[in-house]
Amino acid sequence: MAATNVGPLLVNATTTGPGESKVPTGPNRTYFVSAIADSGANGSASIDIEISLDNTDYLKIATVSFSNIGDTKESNSFSSLSAYKYLRANIQAISGAGMTINATYGVNQ
Repeated sequence: MAATNVGPLLVNATTTGPGESKVPTGPNRTYFVSAIADSGANGSASIDIEISLDNTDYLKIATVSFSNIGDTKESNSFSSLSAYKYLRANIQAISGAGMTINATYGVNQ
């Protein structure tokens, strides 16, 4: 089944902190997070995927971590049946020259 509701959580993010919250529709959510840095940068990052009922208090449902990232994109994905109203990605740590993070969600209905 193809995702029927897809959207970005982070686009070329380079600093710590949460991205904009999203309101996806439906359960059966899939998350895809990728990281890339400058050649030889040895970058690292830790990104939490968080959910909320009120867009104020967030609960971490997963952490995606990357280490020793250079100019080759690394990625990770997972799925969840959590149907909370709000969703966001939150960069907890990021280091390395040119390190950028992208995160996307998809919902299968």
